Amino acid sequence: MLALALAFLAGLVLGRLLRDHRTRIARPIDRLTTVSIVVLLVLMGVGTGAMPDLAATLAASGVKAVAISAAAVAGSILVTMVLLGLIGGSRRRPLP
Repeated sequence: MLALALAFLAGLVLGRLLRDHRTRIARPIDRLTTVSIVVLLVLMGVGTGAMPDLAATLAASGVKAVAISAAAVAGSILVTMVLLGLIGGSRRRPLP
């Protein structure tokens, strides 16, 4: 964990030092980031697909995921409605 934190801090420092050269190095870094994310997703899929008990628990996991997602959306809507009621969000104001 410490190694990850140090790598993150090193990236922050390096980015800060190279911010004047951003236009020249941004495109290769963006491409490297995209390729890294794709590789990580593929490796996660391979690791998940290699689990022998995955097929047996897939249906139950899917039902739990749908329930959690629905509860999160409902909770977000409820909190938004409460907060809008508290701050008087029913009045329409023109955009600046």
